[in-house]
Parts: sequence; structure tokens; C-alpha cells
Amino acid sequence: MEHHSLVRVDKLLQGRYPTLTSRQIEEALTHHLITGDRGQWLKKGSRVEPDFTLDTQRLDHHMANLHSQADVPITIVAEEPNWFVIDKPAGIHSHPISLFDRNTVSNWFLKNYPQIRNEFSQVQPAISPHRLDRDTSGLLIVAKAQAGYNHWRALFSEKKVTKNYLAWCWGSPSQDLFTVDAPIGHTPGQRGRMTLSEEGTPAVSQVTVVQKESDHFLCEVEIRTGVTHQIRVHLSSQGFPILGDSLYDKNFVRRRSQPTHQLLRAYSLRANAHNYSLPREFPKA
Repeated sequence: MEHHSLVRVDKLLQGRYPTLTSRQIEEALTHHLITGDRGQWLKKGSRVEPDFTLDTQRLDHHMANLHSQADVPITIVAEEPNWFVIDKPAGIHSHPISLFDRNTVSNWFLKNYPQIRNEFSQVQPAISPHRLDRDTSGLLIVAKAQAGYNHWRALFSEKKVTKNYLAWCWGSPSQDLFTVDAPIGHTPGQRGRMTLSEEGTPAVSQVTVVQKESDHFLCEVEIRTGVTHQIRVHLSSQGFPILGDSLYDKNFVRRRSQPTHQLLRAYSLRANAHNYSLPREFPKA
């Protein structure tokens, strides 16, 4: 067979497991959860024939067990025919990042509501149509069925969803109401970090100061765009990093004190006839 007809084994696997990220595929290969039909180990860049036989039993077994061990504190705020609305605690992921993550929102729902597995045919689905950062708490939609997932994805894509957050920030703003209108993109050479970028995705954050202290303040931030780390990047760009945010606070290690998690909380989510909210209070840790 000609060399140009060979395919990379990780690309072959991505076609079979479309909801697994490239990182998760690499983890499966590194930990030998996927081998050749004769038990041979495979690397990410290995090239094989398109009809190469893969043994995926270990991966499938691993995936099945993930849904039986999730143990996280989930509070359900509302239950609709096709989705849940929860209050996600700080410190847990919305969905698995690593193939070995167990205590995520997705894992918990797949364990406690096994009927959801029948609604999503893909392996390890991201059943939340949007996301909150691990250390951000508050309202999160979790789909019961594909119809619910698609409904909310369309609302977010069409920018019909308004979200309000509360954030404790360092600094003392001169204005009680201001808007940050600046596109955001990935920071070159720094995986997982975002920055203001003219070539980035448009993002607008409306900020209202709620309470002032000596060197920090509580504010409400309203957004319709949902760019990764939007509020954290926008506030830090104005000189007001969020308390507990080690990624975007350049003075993080010199602060007099820091909470365990960044103090950012999604308390309101509205779209068309949908309106969900939590108490508009966020005590400082």
C-alpha cells in the first residue's frame, strides 16, 4: 500500500469517538487503552491503513466506569422537559477535560440519570450547551436530551442569551457603570490563556459597581457574548482582576489574601421566555 494512503491512528480514532478531544485521544493511546488487534501499542503519530483493526475494549470499559463513580455536590435549581438548570459549585469542571476526570457535572448526571445516556449516542458527551470555568460557580444548563442541547446551542449562537454575574474584584473604579467592548483571542504560546486581540472574537461586558470596600469591590457584569474567560480578561484589562484569579491577576502572589477559588458567580440567565436566577448576593470569602 502507498504511504500516502495511510492515516494517523489518532485521526482514525477521532472519527470513531467524535466527542473525545485530541488530548483525550492521546491519553487513551499513552495509557494503552487502545491497541492494535494483536495487542501492539500505538502512538499518536502512528500511521496505519484506513481499515486497520483497533482493539478499543479497554477504552470502552474505562468510559463505562466513569459514569458510576462521580461524586460532586450538585444543586438542581429547575427541571424542564429537556434540560436541567443547576447551581454549579466552584472547583469542579462542567464536563471532562482529561479522560480520567470523574467528578464533573456531566459525569454526575450520567451516573444519576442514566436515561440521558440513551439520548446522546456519542461517547462521553458534553451535555451542557455552554460552560462555566472550573472555579466559577452558578447557573448552568444541563441537557436531558439532544433537543434541549440543540435548543440552547442555537440561543447561544444567535446571542439571544443574557447572563449576569457577580464578581469581587481588586481595585477602586472611578465610575460605577462602564462597558468593556474589546475582542478576545488566545494568547500566543500560552495554552489556556486568553487576551485582548484585534483579531479575536468580539466581546462586550457591561459592568455595574454594587459595593465598594477599601481596596476591592463587588460588581455585576452582564454579557450576551460568551467568549472563553471573557469577564476575567475584560476586568483584568481595566486593572480590576477578580479575587482568587491566579491566571489574570499579575499581582496575585503579592495580594494580602486570596480566596480558594476566583470569586465569580453566574446568578441570572435569560433567553426569550426562559428566566432563571439565584439570589443576587455573593459574600466575599
